[in-house]
Amino acid sequence: MRRPNPPALRGSIASLLGGTGLQVVKGGLDAKFDATLERSLRISNGPCSTNGVLVVCGINTNFTQATLDGKVGFPTFGSQTFTFKGHSLLTGGGGIALGQRFAYLGGAGTLATVDLLALGGDHLLFVSGDYMIPIERVQLPYVGNPFIALRYAAGNAGVNGLPPLIQNLGIGVGVSLLRVDFSIDPASKRSIFSRRSAVTFGASLSP
Repeated sequence: MRRPNPPALRGSIASLLGGTGLQVVKGGLDAKFDATLERSLRISNGPCSTNGVLVVCGINTNFTQATLDGKVGFPTFGSQTFTFKGHSLLTGGGGIALGQRFAYLGGAGTLATVDLLALGGDHLLFVSGDYMIPIERVQLPYVGNPFIALRYAAGNAGVNGLPPLIQNLGIGVGVSLLRVDFSIDPASKRSIFSRRSAVTFGASLSP
């Protein structure tokens, strides 16, 4: 996907990394969970130039960061299905992670009412639920049944803490790998990062 790259300070991070994963497939249930833990050992920031004067960017403070990611899908009634996704980033250990370790939200794949990658930081929480309703009476050549989808998503990201969550409610229609969604932010006092509504178009290459 063509998108802007968030800025990050020049430098290097030496870390210890560890992780684990678990997947359960039984009957109609498909669940997957991954966890990664990073502890920085040495942070070296390169110099940067401001108004022609050479200064040192950032503070060398070590950090500990945990990344958790999960997905659960299962059938409900007939051919209808529900899928839940969750992703979180937690940073501690006395330091703030550099921009190279920030995570971002915003755009069609996460919070549709927020501009692409508008939310970022070393703390992040994102959850979403997708309820898929195939229209079985309609059978299209090659692509099968069209579907209606009901979606809820919530999340936010920040530096050194997690701001209040931004919520999205959406309804979508699609067929096969193609989908169009209409989403709204139902909050009476919306975040400055979120607008009232958004229409998004998507194509998925994953099951």
